[in-house]
Amino acid sequence: MLSHALEMTRDAVIGPWTPGKYPITPSPFVTNDLKYLSGTRRFQTRLGALSGRFRVTSGAGGAAGATLALDGDTILTLEQPTDPQLQSQLPMLDAYSDLRLDRIGEIQIQLDDILSFYGAMSQLDSDRRKHSLQLLVLVQSLCVQLEMQVKHYCHGKRPVDFDLGIQPVIQTPDHSTFPSGHATEAYALATVMHRMQTDQDAATGVGANALPFRIAHRIAANRTVAGVHYPVDSAAGAVLGIVIAEAVLALCTGTKASNAALNWNNLPASPASAGARDFTPATLKAGLGLGQLGGVSDVEPLVAPLWTAATGEW
Repeated sequence: MLSHALEMTRDAVIGPWTPGKYPITPSPFVTNDLKYLSGTRRFQTRLGALSGRFRVTSGAGGAAGATLALDGDTILTLEQPTDPQLQSQLPMLDAYSDLRLDRIGEIQIQLDDILSFYGAMSQLDSDRRKHSLQLLVLVQSLCVQLEMQVKHYCHGKRPVDFDLGIQPVIQTPDHSTFPSGHATEAYALATVMHRMQTDQDAATGVGANALPFRIAHRIAANRTVAGVHYPVDSAAGAVLGIVIAEAVLALCTGTKASNAALNWNNLPASPASAGARDFTPATLKAGLGLGQLGGVSDVEPLVAPLWTAATGEW
């Protein structure tokens, strides 16, 4: 109906078309200015630009694991836990199952939505902090792309693959247990939130057990409560998420990107220690080592203006 009405109106007001009778000067194209695009197209363009700066490959020398690189420089290498190391954590899943009835509401909501839990601590909406919200969604989406590749190369068996008695309260996903995608995304969001609010890096926030990181830990732990992840999955996911977020912030500000070294002696399922240990804020603080790459990151011009706009909202 609308198309028909528009054509009838054109015939009535324009009549026979004459070249040059109704000229208009188009706006000049400005490189890296995405305002002319819809929100969806801006998001797709920015996500594509960021994704091109990262690369995930399998472990060096045929080792079971994955390497994440930024602009060709390695920022994190994850070693796949062995089956015995994963199995050693099953008793902790059984202990965590006592919390299922208390946390089932959180577990169900967090299947598809973890961002709202950060919105609860600081108002995130499409008016007051629209750029902050856009940045957070962008970072979370980037995490999903990268974490799925890391999972592929670090393929680890889920708890139900070892013991039918685990009986998760949600369906077990089809992809690798290691690292936890929920932990990756939760800690990436925490890193960005903490930087926007305090201008502090992730290491400082983790060291102080700042609120965004406490929220991230609870989201990650809920996956163990549910019965679909081991604590070591959350430990690796936390470090992966922090490194991804720190890399994005470096691309926004032109600073040095961080690279992470995991001290497995202080994280769960340590290959160098006997027995299994839980994933807690204290073990993350002890095991997280963030260094810096040698060179300054080249600013990503399609994303940097979004960071500037987001920080102006706080």
